[in-house]
Amino acid sequence: MKIIRKTLSILLIVAMLCPMLASCGNKFGTPIMKLGDVTISENMLEFWLSRYKAYFVQYYMDGKDNASFWEETVPGSTKTWNETFTEFIVDNAKTYLAALYLFDELGLSISKAVQDEIDEEIEELLEGQADGNKKQFNEILSQYGVNMDILAELYLIEKKIEFLQQYLYGDNGIEKISESVKTKYYEDNYARMKHIFLYTGKRPIVKENGEYEYDDQGYVKYRTMTAAEDKEVEDRANTYFKALTPSDPKDAEDFDDLLLYYGEDIAARDEYPNGFYFTESSTYFKEVIKALFEMEVGEYRMVKSDSGIHIIKKLALEDKGYAIPANTDFFTDFENNLISKTFNARLEEYKKLIEIDTERLASYCLRDANANYTY
Repeated sequence: MKIIRKTLSILLIVAMLCPMLASCGNKFGTPIMKLGDVTISENMLEFWLSRYKAYFVQYYMDGKDNASFWEETVPGSTKTWNETFTEFIVDNAKTYLAALYLFDELGLSISKAVQDEIDEEIEELLEGQADGNKKQFNEILSQYGVNMDILAELYLIEKKIEFLQQYLYGDNGIEKISESVKTKYYEDNYARMKHIFLYTGKRPIVKENGEYEYDDQGYVKYRTMTAAEDKEVEDRANTYFKALTPSDPKDAEDFDDLLLYYGEDIAARDEYPNGFYFTESSTYFKEVIKALFEMEVGEYRMVKSDSGIHIIKKLALEDKGYAIPANTDFFTDFENNLISKTFNARLEEYKKLIEIDTERLASYCLRDANANYTY
């Protein structure tokens, strides 16, 4: 069976809800939001809530739904996690609706081959989940608010939005993103650094031949360091930092030399000669990211994380660093994120015109959705 798509690469911004629209039904369920002749139904919203419920439970709650979590207040906010995430998903639905409206406005269409692919996917699910029994399959889908027809329509919506993004911003897109826009996005969102890293707390076990020792699951083994070892590392880190930042800059040691001889991050030493590139939302030690975006180019800072001590040097961005092959690992999502940001901005004018049935909408929230791990 083909892997079912879980989300589209659309970055979202929560927007204000619009006035109520007249209620009417169709084969895809009762509309809960409308733009022109295009609608999103209650059933579709319930399905998207179920998808995101599974995502949040799996990745943020260790796979176990904690009912009390949803009613906790988000730090720095007056809203609960349930309210915050529900608003996020509602805005996601509005983004879909605006994109579908633009799809029609541009006179686009999905090929028969794509429609056939979706039909085949639904048939595979029917056979795999219910041995070809449509009634049984619809009963399974009903816990997520949909049936086979609505599920097929949801998959079609995803295909339409993927096609629209490519039509606008793909290699031959009518609004292809220019190099100047890419450069500005790069300069506005990225920072570059190198660091001399030293382990504290625990460190990898190294065999006599200099290679790491691995466990049965293929993970590097670690050993706990003694208090004396930690103190020795802190003393060394302070020595290196003072050597880099003497009272007279002419007496400063060369950062790259210290990194080469004393740095314990193999990637920093051997794999990324140009340094590391991060955005403020990058997955890395939060203490390092915070410091990096506070620093000026050329500045040094010593930061402690759960894994050790980082002596950071902030570097100037390279010219079009996102296009340099040695930096590829840091820019795998660069194009998609920029397209998503540009696409979302393109849709804002349409999202403001969406009519919302606020009374029906109030009946739905992430807390009450059934987690959907399959569709």
